[in-house]
Amino acid sequence: MSSILVSLAAGTGTGLGLVLMILGWRGVARSPGEHRPTPLLARVDRPQLRLALAGAGAVALWLLSGWPVAILLAGVCGFVAPTLAGAKQRRQSLILRTEAIAAWAEQLRDTIGSAAGLQEAISVTARVAPVAIRPAVKELAAGMRRNNLSDELRRLADALDDPAADQVVVALILASERRGQNLTRLLSDVAAAAREEATMRIRTETSRAQTYNDAKVVSGVVIAMFGFMLVFNRRYLAPFDSLAGQGVLAVVGGFWALAVYGLAQLSTVRQAPRLLTVGRRNPAPGLRVG
Repeated sequence: MSSILVSLAAGTGTGLGLVLMILGWRGVARSPGEHRPTPLLARVDRPQLRLALAGAGAVALWLLSGWPVAILLAGVCGFVAPTLAGAKQRRQSLILRTEAIAAWAEQLRDTIGSAAGLQEAISVTARVAPVAIRPAVKELAAGMRRNNLSDELRRLADALDDPAADQVVVALILASERRGQNLTRLLSDVAAAAREEATMRIRTETSRAQTYNDAKVVSGVVIAMFGFMLVFNRRYLAPFDSLAGQGVLAVVGGFWALAVYGLAQLSTVRQAPRLLTVGRRNPAPGLRVG
């Protein structure tokens, strides 16, 4: 390979390494509407793992091909691999959490309907709340014995970080601060809305499942064939050793990256703006929710 390609490979690898080190050190800010990862995802989707995969991919392609463009693409693919691998689990986690919020609202409704007070209902349901939100509800039940209930409810909303949870929390805040009537009916409506949202997400997930599977199969076949050619039929890929070949590989890799980005966007969970967050920024007249 010419000295130009070697210099380009060294410069590209150095720049990519610096960028990945900075991203791993600083981390990535989580947007307000983005849900929190599950414990499993928190263990898997870590900067150290991203850097390790990026480095492993870059080194592997450097040893197998020595192509600067392939080294760069392999590093980028390794860095974003945890995001793509955990996309399905993140979507399912959001569905389970929304269903859990609906179930907890129904538990509160039934408990309050049996002549129990609000705080008593929260304490009772904390022991039997759905698993997905039980730790947060238990923390609420423990905190309201020491602090103001409205403040603890807002902390619960921040912990769950879900629009459906905000609706439940707003109903409970109004009931605790203003002795609102028809709380059981309001909780029923909120629970029904949350279940409808979860059902809609399940239908969307089902309709997109075939697209995800097809993309995985095509990607797996292409990567497997490319690796097979590099290991067992290197001569077939000899045209990519030239500068023109690297340009072609860059164009093809760019289109591939755009396709992967589109798939990632398709699998991204987008939520409506949180009610309590909006309330803090622009509170509605006569209703203080933040």
